[in-house]
Amino acid sequence: RIISAKGSTYYGIAACVARLSSGLTQNRRRIHQLSVWIDEFGSYLSWPALVGSEGIIRPMPIKLTEKEMMTVSKAAKTIRGAMNEALNS
Repeated sequence: RIISAKGSTYYGIAACVARLSSGLTQNRRRIHQLSVWIDEFGSYLSWPALVGSEGIIRPMPIKLTEKEMMTVSKAAKTIRGAMNEALNS
């Protein structure tokens, strides 16, 4: 839908990379949606994280409902299973 509506997403991707890069090089300490290790779920997840010149400073806390917590836990379990399968094959 996005490509048919806009024609392409090249500039959107470039803008995201430029924003992340400048945040890293200029230590802007911005929040970005990244794949980050979340101890609570024992997996890497797409999660907002504070990023600065040293990289990921910390994942940002998110208030989740019980249902959301169950959904994220299930997704993390699936990711862990796929990673274990890939590493052991």
